[in-house]
Amino acid sequence: MDIRTRVAQFIDEHRLLEPGERVVVGLSGGPDSLALFVLLQELGYAPIAAHLDHSLRAESADEARGVAQMIAGWGGEFHHQRADVAGAARREHRSLEEAARRMRYQFLAATALECGCRTVAVGHTADDQAETVLLHLLRGTGVSGLRGMLPAVDLHQVQRDVSPGRVRLVRPLLCLTRDESTRTCLARGLVARSDPSNEDLAFLRNRIRHQLLPNLETYNPAIRRLLVQTAQLMGTHSRLLELAIERGLQTCVTPLASGTLWIDRAEFAKLPDAVRQGVAREALAQTLGGREDIALRHALSLVHFLANPPHSGHAHLMKTVHIYSAGPRLYVSREHDPSRTAPPSPQWIETVPGQVQAQAFSASIEFDLTPPPPKTERGTDAWSAWIDFDRVHLPLCLRAAVSADRIRPLGAPQEMRLSDFLARQHVPQFLRRLQPVLADDMRVVWVPGLRIHHEVRLSDRSQRALRVRWIARRE
Repeated sequence: MDIRTRVAQFIDEHRLLEPGERVVVGLSGGPDSLALFVLLQELGYAPIAAHLDHSLRAESADEARGVAQMIAGWGGEFHHQRADVAGAARREHRSLEEAARRMRYQFLAATALECGCRTVAVGHTADDQAETVLLHLLRGTGVSGLRGMLPAVDLHQVQRDVSPGRVRLVRPLLCLTRDESTRTCLARGLVARSDPSNEDLAFLRNRIRHQLLPNLETYNPAIRRLLVQTAQLMGTHSRLLELAIERGLQTCVTPLASGTLWIDRAEFAKLPDAVRQGVAREALAQTLGGREDIALRHALSLVHFLANPPHSGHAHLMKTVHIYSAGPRLYVSREHDPSRTAPPSPQWIETVPGQVQAQAFSASIEFDLTPPPPKTERGTDAWSAWIDFDRVHLPLCLRAAVSADRIRPLGAPQEMRLSDFLARQHVPQFLRRLQPVLADDMRVVWVPGLRIHHEVRLSDRSQRALRVRWIARRE
C-alpha cells in the first residue's frame, strides 16, 4: 500500500478530518511537516501553512522566507509570525524547548481561529511516537504516558491557554516513519530544511533519538515498531481509565478561585490505586494550568499527602504547589498565600430559572423552579440546594464571603458568624474570604458545598421550590 493511501486510511479510521476541510498545518519546513502539507493537498483537503520563527538562529528569518516562497509556489495560503522564544523562556522560567512548544501551539491555535478553522494538523510520525513513549518512561509514567500521542485531541489538552472545545489537534502522520516522510518529499522534489537544534544533545529528546534508540535497536531491531504498538494498545485501555478518573474528579475534587482546589480525603481513599494516581495528576494539572511539568512522582506525592497530611498543616510540592491540610479536606494551590488574591466581584442573578456562568469561581450555577418534592427525592448532595422560593428575594447575589456575614445553618438552633461556621467546617482561614456564598438582600441563603440558611428551608407549607445546583468547571 502506498504512503498516500495509508495516510488517507489513517485519517478516515480516526476521523481526523472532514472531506475537503480547511486545516491549519504547523509547517517548520522540515521533511515531516512538508510531507504532511503536500499529502493533505493531494488528498483533497485545504491545508493552510502556519510557520513560527523562533528567532533562535541568525538564519531563521531567511528560512521562513524560503518556506513562504515554497508555499506560494504551490498556490497555498501562508501565515507567519516571529517570536522571541528565548525571552519567553527567561520570563517564564521555562526551558527553551518548553517555551518554544507553548508559543508554537498558541500561534497555531490563533491562526486556526483567525482563519475560521477548527483543526490544526502537525507532522508527528511513528518515530516521534516511539521517542515520546521512551521519554515518558524515563520521567516515570502510567497508562496515559505509555499511550504516547493520540491521533486527535482537543488542543486545550496540549495548550491550556486555548479554550476547550474550540480547536482540535490531529496527527495524520503517526502511521508513517520519519524515513517515509523524507521519501515523500524527495519523490516530489521538495527540499526540506534541516534544523540544527534537532542534533543538539543538550535536549533529552535528541539524546533519546540519537543515542538511546539506536542502542536499544542492538537488543531488538524492531524496538521502534514495538513501542508504537505499545502506545496503540495503551490507547485502547486508557479511555476506560479516563472515565473512572473523570468520575473520581467529580466525586473528590472541587475547584475554587485563584488556582486553588480541595480534595475530599475520605472519598479519595475509596478510589482504586490507579484511579487515585490519575485524579491526583489531574488535580495538579488543574492547579498549574497544564500537565507539561507533572511527572509520576508528583502525582504519587500528592496521593501520599492525601493519606498522610503534613503535620505542620502546610507542605510544598513541585516547588510551586502548596498543600494545606484542613480536617477532611486537602487544599492544593499554586498560590503561597491565596488570601492575597482579591475576592471576585459580586454577580447578580435577576431572574430564575436559568444557568449562570460563575467564571470567577470556576463554576456554573443552575436554577430550577419546581413544586416542592418529597423529602426522599431531594438527595443529600451538598452542591445541590432546595430552597423555599417565597422566602428569598430577587435579585440574588453570588459573591465571596465578607466579615459581616452571618448564617443560621440548616438545623442549627441559632444564628452565628459565617466565619465561625466556616471554621467548624474546616475551611482554612486564608480561604474564607474567597468562599462563595449566594445571598439576597436579607441574608446568606446558601454556602455552596456546605449548608443553606435554616430560614429558607422547604417546609410543609412551601408552595414553590428553588433548586440550585453548583457545577464545578473541571478542565
